[in-house]
Amino acid sequence: MRLIFTTPASGAVNRNTFNTRWPDALGEAGLPAGRVNGFHILRHTYASVLLAAGVDIKSVSEALGHASAAITLNVYAHMLPSAPDKMRSAIDAAAECAHDVRAGKAARR
Repeated sequence: MRLIFTTPASGAVNRNTFNTRWPDALGEAGLPAGRVNGFHILRHTYASVLLAAGVDIKSVSEALGHASAAITLNVYAHMLPSAPDKMRSAIDAAAECAHDVRAGKAARR
């Protein structure tokens, strides 16, 4: 995994250090400091991008360090594709590959 923010020794930045220095960077960029632009929003964006790209909830949960996937699901369920749409797509895809047993050939639509 690539780190976006690193220490001078190329290690991960501690969130407390990040939060104490981040307001200065925001000020220089002309952005307001505060929770809305803090470390947590970067974490939330990371999780949201992964889920929107189809990464499974368990993997995202592990990446975030949550104690269980249920915690991640409670926070990010709104980012998941619609379950009914996903189920219909899965059945449609399976039907596309299904064989017509009576005719002994692949079914065509």
